[in-house]
Amino acid sequence: MKWLDRKPNWLGLGQSGETVAVVETTLDRQQWRTLTLVFDRPLGEGHVGEVLGRDPATLTPPLGGVWKWQGANVLQFETTDRFTMATEYRVDLIPERMLKPPQTFKDKATFTVRTEEFKIEKIDLSEEPAPDSEKKLQVIIRGSARFNYPVNPEVLIGKMRLIDPLQGAEKPVTLEMETGYRSQIIGFRSQPIEKQKQARQLTLTVLSDLKPEGGNLPLAADWVQTIPLGSSDTLEVRG
Repeated sequence: MKWLDRKPNWLGLGQSGETVAVVETTLDRQQWRTLTLVFDRPLGEGHVGEVLGRDPATLTPPLGGVWKWQGANVLQFETTDRFTMATEYRVDLIPERMLKPPQTFKDKATFTVRTEEFKIEKIDLSEEPAPDSEKKLQVIIRGSARFNYPVNPEVLIGKMRLIDPLQGAEKPVTLEMETGYRSQIIGFRSQPIEKQKQARQLTLTVLSDLKPEGGNLPLAADWVQTIPLGSSDTLEVRG
């Protein structure tokens, strides 16, 4: 290995032999098809451009694709599909397929990479008179939640809470989904809510453990949005 003679400062200290480290990891964030690993040693010297017959690493969740050396110290994985959005992948390097004695990995041979985070872009809310509300002034809250990736409404319904201070957190207002298919925009509505003489504020919460369809990364935090509920006696201008 002539490169060792040229780069003596790369040798590890002590009797354990030279150490190898991953100095950079990059996901292509335009096509979401390639993962690039940069090492501090030219592990691929003499094999640049070759597709590796045995995978030098595994990805979890698994993805089909090929590994090849783009440079002497640059290893690239190209998937046949795309990396799934809002997903964390674990990369496990396989030392015996990459290193030669007495080389060892300086750090753990396992690390993680993440695609773009999952988030709520906005939730639009409106107040409408409840149908068949003859004796009492009742309204329903209708909303439209917009996400950056598709969501299953059957999952979302279990992660939303609409709290009326008159009923307390232990008895949230019942919500129904108006969108029955996976989508980035999900419509919903509440059961009728009775107005009182005193105005009050409702609170809508989307819990942070909500995940997108197919992804494994949840929201970064709870989404909390207050909803003003006006007085039954006093007219209020809101816009």
